[in-house]
Amino acid sequence: MKRFICLLLVISTLACMLVACKDSKTDDGKGSSTGDNTNGANTSADSAALDPSLNGLGADGLYTTGYTAEQLKQYDGETFTIRSIEDMGVAKWNFDFEEPTSEDAIDNVFYERKMYIEETMGIEFSEVLARDYFSGSQDYEPVRDLVQSGVSDFDVVSGRCNECLFAWGEGVIYTYDQLDYVDLTKGYWAQDVNPDLTIANQQYIAVGAADLSVDEFMFTLLFNKDILKQKQLDAPYQLVLDGKWTIDKMSEYMRNSWDDVNSDDRMNEGDNFGYLSDSRMILPHFIDSCGSRMVMKDSDDLPYLNFEDEKFYNILVRTFELMNDEQNWFNGYSGGGDVPTSNIKMFSNDQAMFMDCSFHYVPKLRNMDADFGIIPYPKWDEAQEDYYARVSYYSALMVPNSCRDPQFSGLVMEVMQCYSQNYLTPAYFDVSLKGREARDEESQAMLDIIFTHRAVDLGDTTFCDTIRDGLVAYMINDDSISISKLTAAEKGLNRTINKYIKGAQEAYGF
Repeated sequence: MKRFICLLLVISTLACMLVACKDSKTDDGKGSSTGDNTNGANTSADSAALDPSLNGLGADGLYTTGYTAEQLKQYDGETFTIRSIEDMGVAKWNFDFEEPTSEDAIDNVFYERKMYIEETMGIEFSEVLARDYFSGSQDYEPVRDLVQSGVSDFDVVSGRCNECLFAWGEGVIYTYDQLDYVDLTKGYWAQDVNPDLTIANQQYIAVGAADLSVDEFMFTLLFNKDILKQKQLDAPYQLVLDGKWTIDKMSEYMRNSWDDVNSDDRMNEGDNFGYLSDSRMILPHFIDSCGSRMVMKDSDDLPYLNFEDEKFYNILVRTFELMNDEQNWFNGYSGGGDVPTSNIKMFSNDQAMFMDCSFHYVPKLRNMDADFGIIPYPKWDEAQEDYYARVSYYSALMVPNSCRDPQFSGLVMEVMQCYSQNYLTPAYFDVSLKGREARDEESQAMLDIIFTHRAVDLGDTTFCDTIRDGLVAYMINDDSISISKLTAAEKGLNRTINKYIKGAQEAYGF
């Protein structure tokens, strides 16, 4: 592997810049709630940390907005219209569900949430579905086009994380700071993620319990129990609990994993491997889990590329060694996007010790004959205090500034987030993940750890096309780190940032 001398990459010194993820995360109250649950979900608070100090948590263990019945009913008779993204099989992105015919806990909560909002606020909840722009649909209209055409039909618009930035840079959305009824200090808003979603100290976008895509696009590490037994290795659960699950320990587990089963002297789909993952995902996983970021934030809330940092460099080098030099990674997948279908097939056929998987894709392994466990990605070393779980991207709610009443939009979102923390979170976490997807009690305990610290890196999400899908994927595939590619990434990112900063300055007057 080619090593390199890190370059100092300095982003523009404009007064307002994009914010990156912090090193430390706070508990986001991602636990289940207690109290009456009309959805039948297990709401015992022992499934995940539920911090009673979080604003909005009542004595009964349920969150409340704190708004009176009169305040909630002030828009009685109105219709709330949300434009969201059509389900493309990678996450639940829509919000309005008809009464479900199945007993799926999540679908039931979605439906009951809609009914609760309508009854509590006296409004009609309506949704318009649009094909995601990523699908290549010519019919997709970005928020900018909706606003510039004067369309006031939508009170809220859902969009990918990068479109949220575009909309802010184009000045066509209200920032969350401008929405009086939104209280981001409440525990149903993502306390661990939202501080990273600011620009120039403006909360241009925010996510909460209603934004299930944040959790659906979280990634975890699956391991094949049968292969561990063959190699006479213990499941790494206790290592995780003891704080000893590190990148070096994972290397020990995968040592001599490649087995040339078909005897053709080539690493291909017929062999056995230590690790399966899409090439775009590998470096971001280990950079995040080992406590660093591709994009960091300085004391003035200004972002910068973090490639000069010594720890970042060490993680980069160690990941290259782990995957390429030690011949652990299968780089020959085909199809399936974030979690390639060929990887799922190989893992199901006992051809890999570990597989990278988002929580959306875990159910696809439900019928897998071989037994598997769930653990977090490893820490850098035992001195690292926490395990971090990477959020690769997400969809968030935007309030277009062509809407009829932004405060109406904000109030509905507040009620929706609160209800979702009380009922959607336990349905997803306790019933779906713990009750159906995790195959043993140890994996259930791992979920508590995984969901405690979510990591969002702008280089992995908002600027994924430039950094993750471009520079990072190139490096891991080519088994090299190119100075020219780093320089090109700096220039391209500077141009992009400057463009949106200038537009937002003109629109919001900061």
